[in-house]
This record gives sequence, structure tokens and C-alpha cells, in this order.
Amino acid sequence: MLFSKIFGRGIIKEERFLVLDIGSQTIKAILFSVSKGRGRIIGAAKVVRREAKPGEEILSDPAELILNCGRAIRLAAGELSADVRTIIGVSGAALRGEVTKMSFVREDQRTKIDLLEIKNVLQKIQWRAYEKIKRKLSLEAGYPESEIRLIGAWAERVGIDGYPVSEPLGMQGKEITLSIFNTYISQGNLDVIEKIGRELNLKIFHVASEAYALAKSLKPQIFSEHEGAVLLDVGAGLTAVSLIRRGFYEGTKIFSLGGANFTKKIAAELGIGFWEAEEIKLKYSRGLLSSGVSQKIARIFESDMAVLGGGAEMALAEFSQTDVFPPDIFILGGCGQLRGLEKYLKNYNW
Repeated sequence: MLFSKIFGRGIIKEERFLVLDIGSQTIKAILFSVSKGRGRIIGAAKVVRREAKPGEEILSDPAELILNCGRAIRLAAGELSADVRTIIGVSGAALRGEVTKMSFVREDQRTKIDLLEIKNVLQKIQWRAYEKIKRKLSLEAGYPESEIRLIGAWAERVGIDGYPVSEPLGMQGKEITLSIFNTYISQGNLDVIEKIGRELNLKIFHVASEAYALAKSLKPQIFSEHEGAVLLDVGAGLTAVSLIRRGFYEGTKIFSLGGANFTKKIAAELGIGFWEAEEIKLKYSRGLLSSGVSQKIARIFESDMAVLGGGAEMALAEFSQTDVFPPDIFILGGCGQLRGLEKYLKNYNW
């Protein structure tokens, strides 16, 4: 996993990294340093891009992205030195990821597994997964199959003869099973990211799936490997539902509803503009409105709360039902602190 590699490199000399988090309504930038396995945040900033439109492509306007990424970087870090490496995180549907599990019967179960054999198995899985995901994304997002690119792969789980192992090298067995998380992006979206890098003189180190990075970063600190958790990331335009079960990341499902839907509902009901409605939504979540106004806002939100709960339920239904789901749901994202959301989900008839 990307951040475990960064923080586990045994770096003695300080290295610096910039993280750009590109969302549908905001862009966040964090400059941090790493030395001897420890990180230190140097600067951070958030800038508002535009009014979020649910379902809109996050990377649809390169000129606007370059402008606002540049603003966020200057606020967080000033002028970047040449040695700073950049990690770009993309939310929503612009960068897709999928876990693929496959098993292979070995020719000779008595020989010990070596690195070459593991690499061959990985290549076979990636090729099969690539063909599958190209067809899937072409149907779901309308991208031509020839435009879809594989940009990253991580081994999520390894098994020998049905038993999970942490290190397969040197082991014997009849069957190898691997679960691989692959990330894919359209050539058009990749071109936009590369253009941002060129225009802002960034040294791009990695393009990350935010849902996967978040799930893997939280795993050791937040929840038990034996139970796992559901991560509900409610952004401005989209909601991402990630499942970690028995210590392993199983994937992320996305549906088109986010904080902007609640803002637009206030705007429509009260006859005001989007940003004025956004301010009212924030005050409501912070408990800064009168009791009467708060009750009115709560009633306005009832239908969208129901849609969000139903969307999360449908997303979870797309995962395997052969094992129990973890008991904990963590609510994240810019709209994750929306007043009443936690209570609604606790009382939801899952």
C-alpha cells in the first residue's frame, strides 16, 4: 500500500511529498515530510472549485483544475522545491478500482514457490481482470475499451491450498490464490492529470484511488482485522461505500448522491442561491440555527436521507452475501458530519 511504503522505507534523510485531493467541489493540498518512518505535516489548504453537480465528471475542466490546484498548492506550500513528489488522489468515478480473485493450480506442488512464479500469476490475473474491467467500464461509463488504462495493482490477499498466508515465497502447495486490487482510468482522464502535472511542474509519484488509500490507512488503527468496517464517504457529488471484511479490502461501490443534493434541496425550498443554501446547511450541522428553523431543515432533508440510506443498502448488496458484514459503519467525507445523518443510519432498517 502506498503510504505504508512511504512511512516504512526507513528513510533517514528527510523526503517531502505533496498530496492533492481532487473532489467534485473542493481541492485539498497537504505538504508533509517523512524521516525515519515518521511523517510531519508542513502545510495544508482547501479551496472551493465550483458548485458540485451530482454525477458530473470531476476532471471535466482542465483549465479550472490547473487554476485551483495551483491555488491550493500555493496556500499549503508556497513554492515547491524540485525534490517534492506529488501524490494525486481522485475521488468518485474518475478513477475506478476493483478486486479480482483468481486461483491457479501449480504444475508441481512439491517445488517451492519463487518470485518468478508469483510474477507470472500476477500477470495472468491482471490480464484477465483488465479484459473484464474494460468491458464493464465501457458499459457503465461509456468509455471505449481501447481508452481504458491500468495504472496500479496491489496484492490484497494470498492463499496456498485454501489457507491465507502473509508470505508465499518458499512455500509448497497445489494451488495459489491471489486477490489483487487494480486501478483503472480512462486515457482522457489520465491526460488531464498529466497536464496538471506539466502545467504546475509537479513530479507525480502516484495517482491513488482515494477509497482504497483511506481504507488501508485506517485499517490498523481503527477497526479489528477480525471484524472490519463499512466506510461511508459522503462527498459533495457522490457517496462511496467501501467494505473491509475480516481484515481485507473487498472494494468500493459509488452512487450519485452527496452533500450538494441536500444543499440544492434547501435552495429550492427556500428560493435562495446555492452558496447561501450551503451556508445554511453548515450552520444547521453545527447547531447554529434556531429550533424552528432546524426542524424545518430536518423535514426538507427527509427524502434525501432516505435515498442515501437506500443507496448505501443497495451498494452493500452488490458485495458477496456469503459472509457476515462487519458491525461498524464509519461516516466520512465533507457531508459526513451532516446533522441527523448518524442518527438516521443507526435507525435504518438494514
